[in-house]
Amino acid sequence: MSTTFGIRIPETNEIVEVAFRTHYIRWTNPLAHLLPNEIEVIPIDNSAQGIHNIGDIKQSIRYSSLASKETPVDNSTDKTVEVKEINREKPIEIKGTNGEILFLYQSEMDALKKFLEGITFY
Repeated sequence: MSTTFGIRIPETNEIVEVAFRTHYIRWTNPLAHLLPNEIEVIPIDNSAQGIHNIGDIKQSIRYSSLASKETPVDNSTDKTVEVKEINREKPIEIKGTNGEILFLYQSEMDALKKFLEGITFY
C-alpha cells in the first residue's frame, strides 16, 4: 500500500510533499531530511501506518537502507537496479545548536550550498 507524506506550511496552510512509501520509503524533496524530527507529517493519499513525523521517516529509511545495504533502488521506477557502484563516501557530521547530529554527504552539502546562494539572512 503506497502513501505520500507531506508537511503543512503554517503561513500558507499549503501541504508540501516530502516522502513516498511503497515497499520502502524515500524522500521526494531533496531538503526534507534536514527538517527536525518532531515536524508532523500528513499522509496525503492513504493512512499513516506508523509514520507520524519526520523522525519516523528517517528511522524507516535508515532501517530499510540497512536491510538492503547492497541493493540500491532506482527511485524513478521503484524497481531494484543492478549494483554497479555503491557510494562509499564518508558522511560529514554536523552538530546542530540543539545537540542533534546530522550526517550529510558532500554532494548534499553542495546542493544545500547552491540552494542557499543568493538568500539574504536578516
